[in-house]
Amino acid sequence: MRNCVMAMAKVLAVAPLACAAVMSSATAAEAQTLNEATLYLRLYTPDPESGGYAVRLDAEVRDIASRQDRLRIDVKQGARTVVSQVCAPNELARTSAGFQCTTADSGLITTTGAVTIEIQYMNDVAETTTLLRSMNVNVRGYPYWVHDDDRGRPVIGTTYQIDAGSLVGTAFAYMREEDDRRPLQLFTTFAGTYEGFDSTLRCRVGDQRIPDVEVSTSAFAEVQVEEWTSQQAERRRIAWYRARLEMNGLWWGPHVEGASAGWSGAPVFLGDHPGLWSCDMRSDGAVLRTFNFMVDAQGNVVPHGLEASPAMPRMIERLHVVDVRFPATSPRDAFFDPAAIRASFQYGTPWADPSAVSEMLAALPPANGSSAPTARGGAAAGRRARR
Repeated sequence: MRNCVMAMAKVLAVAPLACAAVMSSATAAEAQTLNEATLYLRLYTPDPESGGYAVRLDAEVRDIASRQDRLRIDVKQGARTVVSQVCAPNELARTSAGFQCTTADSGLITTTGAVTIEIQYMNDVAETTTLLRSMNVNVRGYPYWVHDDDRGRPVIGTTYQIDAGSLVGTAFAYMREEDDRRPLQLFTTFAGTYEGFDSTLRCRVGDQRIPDVEVSTSAFAEVQVEEWTSQQAERRRIAWYRARLEMNGLWWGPHVEGASAGWSGAPVFLGDHPGLWSCDMRSDGAVLRTFNFMVDAQGNVVPHGLEASPAMPRMIERLHVVDVRFPATSPRDAFFDPAAIRASFQYGTPWADPSAVSEMLAALPPANGSSAPTARGGAAAGRRARR
């Protein structure tokens, strides 16, 4: 995992200038920004037999203009808008809002394949509507046995979900401020169903090894679907989950004497170890992920080179993309799809600057397992039975 360290330095060394450019642009525009680390998109199938799905979105928007602002979800296939839904914020803070938005059950969608989901920000004060984010997702239909008809033929319905494989290849570091602490958080995605497990973070800065840090892992967003091909078959669960890694003993910023008073143990400060960090997330002796990021002399995570591109979704303050590497096989990933990662940043967004992630993508291990739907088999017979 450490072979990439010197190569990564070349990719990330350009990032300080990129940070200045991005922040200057953001300040001048005073635009609203989505929290990419917690952006959560998935589909919901109310009834596999009747067909159709709703789109569900959880989004945190920073720098809102007023309490009357809204989000609008536009679901499109090609140039055609299939469904639109306007949502008010569910949570409001001084300068941010949390939205939980679901398209209406009365307008269920049956479109599969390439679908674009746009997040539009409706500014009540300026009376403007601005595109915040465009996501290009692959919607899949999975066979789901409903019942057998009076002739014993299976009635096969459909459950729907997006292919969330691109989320696995996107990771973030967030420099959180919490009272008098400055804990560093990491965000990553695993393929499979979440089961609690213990892990540690083992980091090196150049040739210097940092003491291991215990990690508290929480799954805060799950994209899942069930497939059931017949009454006799076992139900198959296909899922991905977004994970937040809390390292209470790893703080960003410069060293502050006495900062750990009242807290157990002495934290490691990023500011004491500037340079290229390479951190293995380890569990039961196995490496699950390796995160690589630059730290400056002030102990801040340096923006990734991707963030310099105008085509890149903007990051909220103190949140940055980090390089993530994978072992040949992972005990915590039920399947692995390198093609989805090569194709895009999370939620099907093309990589804004492919050269900034070329070495990361070249290092991806081979595919393992599959999240694709099983061939429908008796689905046609089921459809005939309902006539």
